[in-house]
Amino acid sequence: MVASFAVGGGVAILYTILLLGRPHVGAMGTALLLYECYVVLVFSWTFFFSALFKHGPAAGGVSIVPLFVLPFLGTLWKPLGTWGPYGAVNSGSGLIGSAGVTPVSLTASGVGSAVIDLGLSLVLLLAAYAVLRRAEL
Repeated sequence: MVASFAVGGGVAILYTILLLGRPHVGAMGTALLLYECYVVLVFSWTFFFSALFKHGPAAGGVSIVPLFVLPFLGTLWKPLGTWGPYGAVNSGSGLIGSAGVTPVSLTASGVGSAVIDLGLSLVLLLAAYAVLRRAEL
């Protein structure tokens, strides 16, 4: 998973270079690391829900909900959007910038959000393990 994400990130950087010129590669690499923390969280909650529910479609349906709810709640309450799980994505996007938006430097909230993502991932994976162990008994 990490290797494929790194290859995809490398292709994205190459594509950006070809289309827009040379970006700040350090900022793009840091943004990709922040995105990866969020992707690990997504895989972790998907694994947890797959362990929790016996039917695949139910697990898949419930796993999609946080993808929409986390960014939505982050727009309603600013601290959750900055320091919450989706804050790593927002911080990564801020590092790169976009049309008409000047890139910003890495913030403490971006790093904190990435650490929160990895911590939640660990908790979800341990919970999934506990659910699977209980199902075996």
